[in-house]
Amino acid sequence: MKKVLFCIPTLEGGGAERVFVHIMNNIDRRRFSIHLALLRKKGVFLRDLSEDIELYDMRTSLAGAFFRLPGLIDTVRPDVVIGTICYMNMVLGFSRLMVRKADPVYYGRESGIPSMRISTAKSFWNAPWMYRLSYRYLDRIICQSNDMRGDVHRTYHVPLERIVTINNPADTGRIIDQAAGDCPESFSIGKVNIVAMGRLHPQKGFDMLLDAMAKVRDPEIYLHILGEGGLKGSLEARSRELRIDDRIIFHGFVSNPYPFVRHAAAFVLSSRYEGFPNVLVEALSLGCPVIAFACPGGIDELIEEGENGHIVPSGDIEALTVSIEKAGDFMFDRGSIAKKAQQRFGIESIVPLYEDLFEQIPHLAGKMDR
Repeated sequence: MKKVLFCIPTLEGGGAERVFVHIMNNIDRRRFSIHLALLRKKGVFLRDLSEDIELYDMRTSLAGAFFRLPGLIDTVRPDVVIGTICYMNMVLGFSRLMVRKADPVYYGRESGIPSMRISTAKSFWNAPWMYRLSYRYLDRIICQSNDMRGDVHRTYHVPLERIVTINNPADTGRIIDQAAGDCPESFSIGKVNIVAMGRLHPQKGFDMLLDAMAKVRDPEIYLHILGEGGLKGSLEARSRELRIDDRIIFHGFVSNPYPFVRHAAAFVLSSRYEGFPNVLVEALSLGCPVIAFACPGGIDELIEEGENGHIVPSGDIEALTVSIEKAGDFMFDRGSIAKKAQQRFGIESIVPLYEDLFEQIPHLAGKMDR
C-alpha cells in the first residue's frame, strides 16, 4: 500500500480545496493510505474529510512552510507528495532540496493560468523566476485543462512531457440530490430565467454580463447572480445605472445553488479567464445548457458547440447578448447533456486517473536538468 501526502494551505472554501477533498475521500483505500498536511487547520471543508485521513496541522505561514514541510515529509515518509495552489507547489518543489530521509515522488497540481495570475496579481509570491526554479524539482505538474498545460509550459518553462492534464472531478451524485426540488421562488414564472454564479470579482466578468443584459431587447429575460464579493455594491449600482435592476437579481451567497441551475434556461459564464470552471461542469451535470466566453481555461474542452451550449468570443459583449437572447428558444437535449457530463467528470471517472498517476512513480528528479 502506497502512502500519499496531500499538501494545501487550508480547507477554506474554494475550488482547489473542494477538488482535493473529493480526491482524498474517494481514493481506493486498498491501494493507498491518505495523509493531509495543512499550513493551518481551518476551513469549511474540514467537516467533509473522511475520518480515516491522517491530518497534520503545521501551524505556520507560507514562509514558515519552507522549514516545516521538509521535516514533516521526513517524518511521514510518503511514497507520493502532492500539493495544490501555486505557492504551495513552489514550497513543495524547494522542500525537495531539504528532505533528508524520505524519497517520495513530487507532484504539483496547478490551480490557475500562470500568465494571467502574474499579470493581475503583482506579488513577491507570484514571481515567475521562483516557479521556474522550484517546478524543476517536481516530477509532474497536473493541469486541469490543455489551456493551463500550455500556459504552464510557456510561462514556467516546464517540459510538456512532465505536464499531465486531468480535469476536475464533480460529485455528480451529491449535485443531483441537492438539485432535486421545486423551482426557486425567485424565478419569475413565464419568464426566461438565466443564472450566473461565482465570486463578485473582476476575473468573473460580471460587469460585462450586465452590459450584455442592458443590450438584451427581450424584457422577459431575467438574470440571477449567485455569489458574494467586493464588487457587489458597484455591480448593483451598475445595474441601476443601466436601468436593468428590475431584471437582475443579486442573491448573494446561496448554500445550495443547484436548484437554480437545474431550472435555469441557461447558465452563463462571463469570466475573463479560468483555471477550469467547475461551475460549468456542475451546470452540465444537471443538464443545463451553457453560454460562455472563450476565455483561457478549457472552455472548448467543456462545451460542444450546438450540443450542450454556445461559446462566444472572449469579451465580445454583442455576441454574448445575441446568445442570451436565444436562451428562451434553446432546444438542447438536457438529458443527454447531463449523462455525458456525469460520465466524463464524475468522481468515479476522474479519481482513477489520479490513482494511476500515483502508481506510476515516475521519479524523474535524477534525470532533470537542474
